[in-house]
Amino acid sequence: MKKAIKFLSRFLWGTVLTLFAFSGSIPDAEEPVINHFFAAQEMVSGNTWKIYIKASSPAADMKYIYATVEQKGGTIYPISITRIKKGDARVFSGYLYLPTASAGNDWNIFPLDLTIQIKDEQGRFSNPVKFHLNFNWRASKQEPPAGVFEEKDLGPIMIQLRPFQDFGDGSYSP
Repeated sequence: MKKAIKFLSRFLWGTVLTLFAFSGSIPDAEEPVINHFFAAQEMVSGNTWKIYIKASSPAADMKYIYATVEQKGGTIYPISITRIKKGDARVFSGYLYLPTASAGNDWNIFPLDLTIQIKDEQGRFSNPVKFHLNFNWRASKQEPPAGVFEEKDLGPIMIQLRPFQDFGDGSYSP
């Protein structure tokens, strides 16, 4: 009886693992991972927002950094894709940056949500990392934790922010 229960248990566990493997629910050990990340949560409009990331890939085949930006009012900007330099395919650290000068004054730019992911040569994506940014003319500068990230320019987030007008009735205009 114990052998039958043991066999049945192993059979069911094997079936569950097989189903997960075919559904893609078990993470691939070779996919890239964003290990550490930091960005200011508040800043003065017109400054440049630096988004620090540190990523690694056991397969040493990281190829692109994908950045998507959404703004209050339902504005979604096109995806910004930054190529990772060949020497940084296994581990890299540095910052992406987003100039906000085009956004105008504090009172006509809404908060931003930014999502960063790494894509490798096999088409696998890393864990998504999300950031939120509010604009405030009294914001103080926020620095990343010391000794975690390199002060290395990984490239710009290639979008141009647009100012909006809030009509006060829940509607917005670019």
